[in-house]
Amino acid sequence: MTFQDISDRFEEIKEGLPVSRTGNRFFGEHKSTRRGIGYHFMEITKWRPGEPFKGIRWRQAILSNFREISVVRRMEQKKVPTCLVANISPSMLFQVRDDANKGRLLIDLIGAIGFTSSYFHDPVSFIGYSDRIEASVEPGRGTGHIIRIGQELYDRLELEQRYPEPKPADCNEALRYVEAHLKGHHTVVLVSDFVEAINNVGALDWELLGELAMRHTVIALVLADPDEFDWTGLGGVALVRRPQTGATDLVKVKGARNIRARLLAEQEQLVERFRESNIYAARLTYGDHIDRLTDFFAEGK
Repeated sequence: MTFQDISDRFEEIKEGLPVSRTGNRFFGEHKSTRRGIGYHFMEITKWRPGEPFKGIRWRQAILSNFREISVVRRMEQKKVPTCLVANISPSMLFQVRDDANKGRLLIDLIGAIGFTSSYFHDPVSFIGYSDRIEASVEPGRGTGHIIRIGQELYDRLELEQRYPEPKPADCNEALRYVEAHLKGHHTVVLVSDFVEAINNVGALDWELLGELAMRHTVIALVLADPDEFDWTGLGGVALVRRPQTGATDLVKVKGARNIRARLLAEQEQLVERFRESNIYAARLTYGDHIDRLTDFFAEGK
């Protein structure tokens, strides 16, 4: 796949994206559905008797023995920036088929979410991570900006393919970066196969995720490859290489069906765990992913 292929695919997605079905649950002008920093500061004025108590600077009032009572005037933020946080570790490059895999799914979702946000005039930023922050694109609007994000994504994935380096994905590194750099309410979209959390649910910092979910609208999209461990008609054993570590294992082909079923169950359990933590979540596979994503945005589930 070349960058021109990605650019052409982004154009297809932009032209065919049914944005009218997405509603305004996550994008466009809407009131914040979360607690936390969701307002633009306007001014500090003197509080007048009869006004609501909301916004009173209580500490300052107490220190002055209530002789000086001021209130912070705020305006609720309408345009909510979107921050795309994508796993670009080697696990995202694993594929059974060239035309339907997690890498292509990741690219399509970044394009679809980026253009949906752009349609509603929301600024879009991008963070790519593996075991560290690999890429960062500042917030921006418009088709050119989304194409720039696609270029950054392509460059990083091509680099991983050309010079493979076994390394695990560490979503916590990205979460800490988000916590430190995002000011004000955002829609934060985590796009990953979350292999590290499927292998060990404790690998994710759930406390930090919960804190972020109080300040932002957090969405987790769990990517899956339906062809993974689908070895119908084969026999014997297969040599499997773990892209995160480079380690190899011999797997009995007869047991692949059980591994696949267990993987599916663990992915669904992870989605439920996200939802229990006040995070919108869905599992997506290549094929009907654009329609499924659109329905998810419209319904929030």
